[in-house]
Amino acid sequence: MAHTVDPNESAEPHDALDHIVAVWEKSVDLQIHFNEICMNLRRTAIGAVGALLAAGALAFRFGGHVQVLNHTVSVAFLFAVIALLVWLSFYAMDRFWYHELLRATVKYAESLEEPARDAGLPIRLNMSAEIRKANHQALGMSGGAKINLFYLVVAAGLLLGCWWLYAGVIQPAVA
Repeated sequence: MAHTVDPNESAEPHDALDHIVAVWEKSVDLQIHFNEICMNLRRTAIGAVGALLAAGALAFRFGGHVQVLNHTVSVAFLFAVIALLVWLSFYAMDRFWYHELLRATVKYAESLEEPARDAGLPIRLNMSAEIRKANHQALGMSGGAKINLFYLVVAAGLLLGCWWLYAGVIQPAVA
């Protein structure tokens, strides 16, 4: 996304700067918007999985059993499997949809720095690059890798719970 600013296009070079800064401000607003969507998505994912696990815990304690692949399992197993599928669905939406939109707005904002400098802006429009740099330094991973890790840890726990319920490793206490 190369941007060129021709000072001769405007009667005043200052107008070009105003336009560049206005576009940069809008791109930062979009970054904030997409970041908030990502955070709300993760909050909703945690709540949805928590509700499914709470229902699964009740089913584990008071529910019956069902046949799955010729194997008798607690109804809680079904809740755990659904929780895992819901978690993976939120991951796909977060990582491959909204995170990519966020990345695109960051890339666009960064592409405005050179035209702004060429048009005579005395400050750098590099906030997005600096935030990404700081983000990469934390844990030594990119934002995408951190999202992968976040969802992977919970998915691994859910998968382990599914396996334990399916294999009968955990059973309801007999009163």
